[in-house]
Amino acid sequence: ERFAEGMAFSLRRGLAEAEAFGTPDAVLVALADQPFIDAELLDSLIEAYARDRSLDFAACRDGEEARPPALLGASMFGPIARLVGDRGARGLLADPRCKGALVEPRSAIAFVDIDTPEDLKRAVRLRR
Repeated sequence: ERFAEGMAFSLRRGLAEAEAFGTPDAVLVALADQPFIDAELLDSLIEAYARDRSLDFAACRDGEEARPPALLGASMFGPIARLVGDRGARGLLADPRCKGALVEPRSAIAFVDIDTPEDLKRAVRLRR
């Protein structure tokens, strides 16, 4: 219903829902339109974050860029709450003041996202 408020709204809403159950140490942010994300990759993010609790986040590596899915630590909750528009957390993950670990997916297929019927056709071809 409030999708027009952009990705920032989705992040703020998801964080608020997680916080309704208590104060989490971190939240895992995954995008519904990335069907090739698997449990192994999510486990790798959790393990990377758990190895170094001084991290603000653990995210997937795409070249030198941090991409979702990402595990965002409690130190990121304030900045997430202040996000607006359709930018999501990308700027936070690129901020040099935020300390993060980047995890390499097994395959670039993890970054395939499906937004259009053509994207879906491409994903089906890649899956074969």
